[in-house]
Amino acid sequence: MDSGTDHPPARPKPSWLQILLVGRNPKVTAVRLLVSALLVLGYFRWLALPIRVTGISMEPTFKDGQRTSINRISLWRRPPERGDVLARCAPVLRGVR
Repeated sequence: MDSGTDHPPARPKPSWLQILLVGRNPKVTAVRLLVSALLVLGYFRWLALPIRVTGISMEPTFKDGQRTSINRISLWRRPPERGDVLARCAPVLRGVR
């Protein structure tokens, strides 16, 4: 009994390693990865500033060499209040590395 319809050839089932690494549809996974990378890049470029504390002037709140991030959005909504930690970029000194 031939129904007269041609079926496309079945795609081979992906291996468990491919499913683990890129999922069942690599194109969708690539788009998700690109969108995720852009969101993370945008977050750390415009919303949160990663910093490294140098010196003991911030102890006991922050230790020397500790890494943290500064939230840039909080100062858009309200001015700083007593107890808030503020960060400032150091001026660039010529010849100092």
